[in-house]
Amino acid sequence: LIALVVLFAWEHAVRLVTRRASWRYPLTSARLVLVDGQVDNAALKAARIRPADLWIRLRRAGVTQLADVRYGIIEGDGSVTVIRAGQEVSPELLEGIVGLPASS
Repeated sequence: LIALVVLFAWEHAVRLVTRRASWRYPLTSARLVLVDGQVDNAALKAARIRPADLWIRLRRAGVTQLADVRYGIIEGDGSVTVIRAGQEVSPELLEGIVGLPASS
């Protein structure tokens, strides 16, 4: 009986650690979550990012107005990349971003 309890506890602990690690690094590739100041809630959900966490990351990136953001990209490591409106970007830097409009 003790062995079963230990096994179940061990399994539960491993599941918690695995779940927490997937929360920290939820993506395998970059994902577009903000376009022209508009948040894509479906993309946020797919990236497992809460809106409150996005606001924190945008503030850390120096964003003061959503309208100033052309693209907000959640990178594979969970960091945010902000491309501001009016900035020119080399097309090769935007390759592989999930959800990027074809006409960028």
